[in-house]
Amino acid sequence: TGLSFYCILLAPVAVLAVLADGRLRRQWWKVALASVPAAGVAAWVAAAASRQTFQVAWIPPLDWHVAPEILLLQYFSHASMWTDAGIVPAASAPLVVGMVMTAVAVLALAVWGAVRRPRSFSTVLGLALIGVPLAVLLVGSALMGSSYYLPRYLTFTAPGLCLLAANGAVSLTRRSAFRWVAVAAALTLAGGAVLAIAGQRTQFARSPSDDFRFVADTIRDHARPGESFAVAAGEDLFLAAYPRPFEGLVDLTRGISAAQWGLIFDQRFPLESRSALVDRQKVVFAIRPVEKPQEEEFLRSRGFAEQGR
Repeated sequence: TGLSFYCILLAPVAVLAVLADGRLRRQWWKVALASVPAAGVAAWVAAAASRQTFQVAWIPPLDWHVAPEILLLQYFSHASMWTDAGIVPAASAPLVVGMVMTAVAVLALAVWGAVRRPRSFSTVLGLALIGVPLAVLLVGSALMGSSYYLPRYLTFTAPGLCLLAANGAVSLTRRSAFRWVAVAAALTLAGGAVLAIAGQRTQFARSPSDDFRFVADTIRDHARPGESFAVAAGEDLFLAAYPRPFEGLVDLTRGISAAQWGLIFDQRFPLESRSALVDRQKVVFAIRPVEKPQEEEFLRSRGFAEQGR
């Protein structure tokens, strides 16, 4: 979904970039001709995405929650410094400090650059890259009566913020009195990046169970040929990443593959609809996210009990 928005919403940004630059405006027909392949790809993606809107019907409608999501989560959605209802472990101190340092430095440089050089091409392009996709998505959601906005769908607009920050850094270096500020900003960015990267390389960076390799290793070490496993719809990407440990096991919920029915995920039958098949199994591995215990609850209702090996 994010890739679809990336392809589609960059088109109006490109149009604004052409209008903002005098040299590009004078050669608009060359730019238009060179843009035909990209426009064709964007049109094809838009047509394909328009037939898949039901897959994002779960997104909550627009309300007052959108404002803090835009301000706080658009570039940090599902980052490890956000606990996400306790599913993601608490971030380490270096990670938090590094991310805060980097965010403050980038935002300060971006604001300075936009104020000091409001008519420069990089300022216009940066603001357009940040604002246009967001505006199109919000206005489109309001007009269509369905919400298509999620913070992570617009993370591709982050380079716009970097453009503005770079603009601010350039404006500082052009005045000798402010060069020390540019040096301090560069050191802050470098220090924040080092702390953030180092903070993500600890045992507290993420839960080991929230990992495709962890699931595959668990099945490899504990499952035996002929036993079975159950996985919910949309949660089976680990099978594509590590298929070998699951060979020889019975896939209880397997349906039609994504390629066959033209959707993002493989079709998965609810475990409740496979009662007859489940009752013939002796061992079932229920693979699920922490917040979705439905498969385990159903297996308990059919007489299965948890056991360790």
